[in-house]
Amino acid sequence: MSANMSVVICSLNGAVGVDRCLRALAKQTIRPSLELIVVDDGSTDATSDVGQAHGAIVVRHSTNRGLAAARNSGVAAATAPVVAFLDDDCEPDQVWAEQLLMGYEKRVIGTGGPILPASRYGFIMRFLERNNPLKPQEANLAESDQLIYRLKLYLQRQWKQTDEFASREVYSFAGANMSFLRQTLIEVNQFDERFRFGGEELDLCIRLRHAFPSRRLVFVPKAQVAHHFEPSMNDILRRSRAYGRGSARLYRKWPSMPPTLFPGPLLVLVILLLCRRFRPLSAVAVAVPHLLYPRGLHYAISSRSGVSLLDAYMQLAQETCGSIGFVEGLWLFRHIVPEGGTTTAQPATHHERPAAAVSVKEVGGPSPSNRGGSAACRRAARSGKCIARLMRLPGSSVRANNKTSNDTRNIPANLKEGDTVGRASHIGMANPGCLYSYPSAGCRGKPDGRRPSSTEECRTSRKPRYLYISSFPETAKSANADRANWN
Repeated sequence: MSANMSVVICSLNGAVGVDRCLRALAKQTIRPSLELIVVDDGSTDATSDVGQAHGAIVVRHSTNRGLAAARNSGVAAATAPVVAFLDDDCEPDQVWAEQLLMGYEKRVIGTGGPILPASRYGFIMRFLERNNPLKPQEANLAESDQLIYRLKLYLQRQWKQTDEFASREVYSFAGANMSFLRQTLIEVNQFDERFRFGGEELDLCIRLRHAFPSRRLVFVPKAQVAHHFEPSMNDILRRSRAYGRGSARLYRKWPSMPPTLFPGPLLVLVILLLCRRFRPLSAVAVAVPHLLYPRGLHYAISSRSGVSLLDAYMQLAQETCGSIGFVEGLWLFRHIVPEGGTTTAQPATHHERPAAAVSVKEVGGPSPSNRGGSAACRRAARSGKCIARLMRLPGSSVRANNKTSNDTRNIPANLKEGDTVGRASHIGMANPGCLYSYPSAGCRGKPDGRRPSSTEECRTSRKPRYLYISSFPETAKSANADRANWN
């Protein structure tokens, strides 16, 4: 019997959690329809042995490559039309898989469900129950990526209670409980492996919305998993900081996305600085967190329990660590080449992906170094024109988005300004972008007559040409308009 769903569990030294998760999957109402895959991302414990003992397909990385790479390995091993993802610290409900599959109605390409704390004992676990950090991003984010609009949504989330267990379309899922049609994952090149932790699922959902603007991601409230959080403040703040770094990587990749710098910590910091000169403001500094994060105060009044009054200060600490992580990430990921366009999908008028021609514009002249053309491409990127980079090296290798491919059959050898070469995919590029062209004639030999000993030596020993590839609808009017934007 062929599987209807492949379930991928990624783990780094999480043998105990993998065992617990696989035991829960063995109790699924549609267990015969499931294909179980464990990706051991460089563990030093018995993670692989546990997976094999449960009869799961085990994929092992010799070294730790990060969560996105582990999920991609799981997709590569999957054979079912739907691929679901769980973390090793999650325990799915018995009807979890059945409910996710039932969510695939017309135009749905992905489903996900709630991630709830496994325990309600202790202050930390009750805080996480009241302020769950693993919620889906709501669909109204797709309406605009303007800073003012996103700030308004942020404030509404703090003050307005919503039905979190309603079935609805969402913007993105939390990675510990989500599923997608396998073919759609392949078509958008799966997860971006530069995201080691934090932000990889949001990046994927953004690209899915771009590639399939008429399709939907649906939240299924009955597809629940229990998350075994570590009940410590240190773990909460560590995760917040890691999510902040992931948000910075997203911001570097999608410059149209507003920066994830939370306003609350900045406001409290300003008030604390003013307190040095105006002592009465100290009381304001204590009260402001309850105005910024009123949920704990509301709960304290309704339950007549004062313990939740600390929630506001916990949230302030979380957002402070998130902002610190974001600033760190801005520096760590400063070299990421940004994507073009916005994080809001535009509806397709006729086809899922409108046909596009590709035209070539030389944006940087010959230069002994890579700086001139690279800078021109980066300027095009910041203006929203340069979406991806493709580097053609001598021989038969292509460098695109830090991945090497030996298939260059569709890339013209003598691409020059003014050429039109059909759809972007015809030259091996998923999106328009900057092409670094190194003509093979320039690499026949070095000045001393010796042939270069390596591709890298060849690349750095001569003057490259920098070309900008732009895609636009296949109409003369649009083509002329796009060319005009270059000048």
